[in-house]
Amino acid sequence: MSAKLARMIIASNEREWAQKVTCGLNSSQVAFDDNPKAVDYMLYCIGDDGQLFVRAIERKTPSDFLNTMKERRLDAELHRLLEDPDWWPYLLITGYFSSNKDRRIVVNGHIETGWHENAVYGKLRQVQADGIIVTHCRSDHHLEDALLHIATSDIGEKRIYPRRATRELSKGERVLESFDGVGIDLIERLKEYAGPQLFMQLMALLHPNTPNDIVGYGADRNNKIREIMGFVGEFADFTLGLEELREGNNE
Repeated sequence: MSAKLARMIIASNEREWAQKVTCGLNSSQVAFDDNPKAVDYMLYCIGDDGQLFVRAIERKTPSDFLNTMKERRLDAELHRLLEDPDWWPYLLITGYFSSNKDRRIVVNGHIETGWHENAVYGKLRQVQADGIIVTHCRSDHHLEDALLHIATSDIGEKRIYPRRATRELSKGERVLESFDGVGIDLIERLKEYAGPQLFMQLMALLHPNTPNDIVGYGADRNNKIREIMGFVGEFADFTLGLEELREGNNE
């Protein structure tokens, strides 16, 4: 079943150029929402059967997406798309991600980011698992076409997927996750490698040999974490042997 766009509400805190899209509507059909927590775009659409439904869209450039991931704001910003179960929620990224030979994310084909592809693609999969449709357009210049495509696309049946089972992170896991680039998958591998005690896991995280033993934990990330913890200069070699720690822990 196809649809047509009848009305659009744009968040007033959207960038000026992003507020100028009309998608073919006249001025009386476009309104602005001053609420600072407003969804970026609310598209009011009418299906062939005359039924009115709403598509709620959060717009992000690739850089916005990565920055809100880094600052741990992304989940909260996307959660507002799920406030009304009758909305069709979308994350529209105005650009695209690809990977280089080192599996690092490249934005729009030429901007090197340093982000590992597992972190970015994993987050996109999580967003979709939460019930938000992820879609892309090639650049900011294609925003209006992308909005119109979303508004008029076949609605079919609304598929609602069950949320994945979740659990609250322990205090120790939250300590480990506070380091940039350390997610739950790496934490689980640290536990398998170093044992259940947080102290041992931290030492494994800091040890310069760990990247050789744990898949997905590269030397660059290890060096950054060691630098944060002060393992530089005269303290660069100050790291206890993991085998010695394990032996002492088992006595």
